[in-house]
Amino acid sequence: MLSTRHCSRLFSPLVQLIHHVHTSPQLSVTFYEKDPKYGYGKFDPNKKLTIKEKIHMYKEGIQDLKSEVKMWKDEVQDKLYMDPVGDVYPNETKVIWKFNESTLDDWIVTTDSDHNEGLSKASLAVSTLGHGMFSGTLNTHVPQDGVMKRSGYCNIKSKRLKV
Repeated sequence: MLSTRHCSRLFSPLVQLIHHVHTSPQLSVTFYEKDPKYGYGKFDPNKKLTIKEKIHMYKEGIQDLKSEVKMWKDEVQDKLYMDPVGDVYPNETKVIWKFNESTLDDWIVTTDSDHNEGLSKASLAVSTLGHGMFSGTLNTHVPQDGVMKRSGYCNIKSKRLKV
């Protein structure tokens, strides 16, 4: 027989788990995110969008959805036809990105100072030899705001590659 003490021991982890589940409020009702850094740290929940802004956001989202569906269709066709054009053979190099002046806009540089979480700075530039150079200062000093416990990151991320 299971006593109440055994039942409470059995179910207490589940109860604790249920009490610690946190949900975030719904930030947006759309699938489109116009900010390349995805609005991290810049979202104002009190700001109300006008009807014109909402319509513009939906139109841009629909355009992006059309291009994504077309790209997905092309990828599925390539997979079904087993087209070897995208394959890399031995002793062959497939160049996906070249870091030159014209392609620097295809990259997103993010640091903790962009989100008011630290003092790190970073940049992506072209070196004197014509190669990409990601450089900056990584500062691990934690701001004394009582909320942050760790600090110090620099990140480089490519925009979605549309082949």
